[in-house]
Amino acid sequence: MRIGLPRGSGDGAQSPLDKIEVRSGTTPLALCYFRQATASDRLFLEQMLQLSVFNPKDAAPLEPNLIYSDPQLLPYHENWGQSAEDFGFIAIRQHDNKPLGAAWIRQFCVTAPGYGLVADNTPELRMALLPKYRSQGLGAQLLARLITHAHKKRYSGLIGCVDVRNPAYNFYERMGFEPVTTNGKLITMRYRFGKPH
Repeated sequence: MRIGLPRGSGDGAQSPLDKIEVRSGTTPLALCYFRQATASDRLFLEQMLQLSVFNPKDAAPLEPNLIYSDPQLLPYHENWGQSAEDFGFIAIRQHDNKPLGAAWIRQFCVTAPGYGLVADNTPELRMALLPKYRSQGLGAQLLARLITHAHKKRYSGLIGCVDVRNPAYNFYERMGFEPVTTNGKLITMRYRFGKPH
């Protein structure tokens, strides 16, 4: 089932939130709300970025401060929220306002690319959930909101980079992303928007 916006849809298209399938009896969605991320969420986004880095089971453990020591990861969180192009959503647990996960975008350029630059008008996304809250519908809700926002902003689409061994690869496929380039096991996937009517 395609969860994102229909290809070629205009401004009056059905929201991707209307198309999400949620497993009955397992989802915490009724106990959560979603809000826009702000610069004050930077520390949580850093935590989510660390969680988003895929580590195969047979690999050595990731270093605790990987996102600060790896120069390729710094652009995904450094000074996040200071640019008007920075945007994201946070999933929040209602009874104690605890953040459970996040999905956010950052617009890169040719002179300072991210992992998967496709075009200047195609921002790159990152997302992650706390392990306890995965596979319950929150990720689809977060990403659907990001897709909707990117469409309203008239971006040409969204891109995400994922290791082909990562279960997230299948998640992005279900959400309507398609592989466009491969670098070893790292796949750049793109969600395309049609031209607005």
